[in-house]
Amino acid sequence: MKKAQDEIREVLKLEGKEIVDETNLHDLKYLKQSLGNQWSDVKFRVMKYHLKLEFLSTHGQLEETPKYWTELESFYPERFENSIVDYRGNHFELIPFGAGRRMCPGLGQGLINVELSLATLHYHFDWKLPREVRSKDLNMYESIGTTARRKHDLLMIPSIHPCSPLKRM
Repeated sequence: MKKAQDEIREVLKLEGKEIVDETNLHDLKYLKQSLGNQWSDVKFRVMKYHLKLEFLSTHGQLEETPKYWTELESFYPERFENSIVDYRGNHFELIPFGAGRRMCPGLGQGLINVELSLATLHYHFDWKLPREVRSKDLNMYESIGTTARRKHDLLMIPSIHPCSPLKRM
């Protein structure tokens, strides 16, 4: 998170901006790598834990994935640096949004919304866990169902970053 925040704040500082907009998104390489890592993590977890659902079985087998990515269970965004593999449907090693005629029609708009929202939250706020919670104690278990969602809420404490225009309000 710190790397993504530093990148966003540096890009906006260089451009003399105080608000993240769509024109900044192409410069946020680490943020995009982080999202790529999250989409690969989603695909991995779906294949590993939710493959029993019949409609997901057409997406591939878990055994094929390790030859394309190392450290599958780790959050490692740098794995997408200089990688030609694209999770947007151009390569079939990882297609969380489908490909071809069955590709998600909202992929482009959805990714822009997620990137813009995440960049804005990272730019304006510093985030920390409550005092009694350590990062290694976070419960990442999912609830059972056709959609993957956290079993327990993630609680974070935001504080406005000094470079944010919100600080002056």
